[in-house]
Amino acid sequence: MSLLILFGILFPSALLLEGAMLPLFRIPLQRKNLLTVIYVNLPAQAVIVLTAGRALLNDGPMGGFFILFIAGFILMVAKALVYEHFLTAPNSKRSLSYGFFASLAVWAAFSFALSPLHTLLQRFG
Repeated sequence: MSLLILFGILFPSALLLEGAMLPLFRIPLQRKNLLTVIYVNLPAQAVIVLTAGRALLNDGPMGGFFILFIAGFILMVAKALVYEHFLTAPNSKRSLSYGFFASLAVWAAFSFALSPLHTLLQRFG
């Protein structure tokens, strides 16, 4: 149940954060781009929840951070390459840089929220 709560918090948060960053990189808010962000974040957040989320629940915030650091780096590279290929942008380098910075922003937000999330999940999960 705790992992579902965590996914329910992380997935919409990642979508909002990455969606808000699209205009910053001058990537159009088209249906194709928005669907790409959704389809890329669904498995990415599932992986984060199943790896770092499980470590967060079992080992606390430091254990979650360690796994998040490793998984976040791998997902950052993978998401950037997928975004480079599938996002409709003026050029592929802009899509690639968006992928790196959007993933980094989500990683940073989750890293800062590890301790409060651990407390929340201990209380309600």
